[in-house]
Amino acid sequence: MIKTAIISADAFNPELSNRLGQLKELQVKDFLSGYNQLSEHMLHAQAESIIRASELTYFDQLSPSFDLIKLALRNRNNLYFSQLPKLNEQQFNELIRLSQEADTSIQLAVPLLFNKQILKAIPLVKAPFLANIRLSAADDQLTADAFFQLLLMLVWLDQGDCRKTDSMTFADAEGLSILEARLAFHSGSIARILLSKHFREKDTGIELFSPDMKPLRVKTDSNYFNACRETEYNAISNLINNIRKKPAVVLNLTQLQQAQQIFRSFQQKTNFAGKQFS
Repeated sequence: MIKTAIISADAFNPELSNRLGQLKELQVKDFLSGYNQLSEHMLHAQAESIIRASELTYFDQLSPSFDLIKLALRNRNNLYFSQLPKLNEQQFNELIRLSQEADTSIQLAVPLLFNKQILKAIPLVKAPFLANIRLSAADDQLTADAFFQLLLMLVWLDQGDCRKTDSMTFADAEGLSILEARLAFHSGSIARILLSKHFREKDTGIELFSPDMKPLRVKTDSNYFNACRETEYNAISNLINNIRKKPAVVLNLTQLQQAQQIFRSFQQKTNFAGKQFS
């Protein structure tokens, strides 16, 4: 069994411990609650102690600091992130190097990727692929989060580097009407994302075309971008498979770094960055 430590920003959550304990591969050894920026220094010794005794650190409701992630990797812990860490380029590079040296498995639990409909479809897609995506942009912050999740999905699908990004906007009397974002990967994969406040949820969805497979079409709504027990279970199950060297869908820090670079590129190229891409 994989000895697991939970470090959470919330108070002690026995329900989470019980859910993880139901997975036969996991053994929840410790739960450290109330961990945040204010308490990090005070709880550092406790965090280090439970990490040293564990093989997997589960960050719950917490965007862990660079120092906490580094501590876990130096102790060769596998990592599960319920929220994405906020890192700069230098920090990314150091943590990626540490994770490679430690040969650890990392899972970024992005809800879109671990929705059962998406998770069922994406292993069939091979690069080079063509992706057509339509996304409702009714709420600025939700749109930015959904757009970033889509970038992470595309980066995972291609498994390579992005070669070029481009964007075009069409404005109406009320301001932004439609944004078209385009990505080209070195593999030849092309992705086109249309965002509009005029799109209704029934008009949104993901289309994927790839050689030697039937076109995949998945209708999406806002629930696809929200975490739930199902996405949590799918993400942690795939992490366990990866630790056991079995086929798995895992999102790692290298892919997060690339998605952030692509996201910043679109921020710089759009004249409404403060609205849609905050």
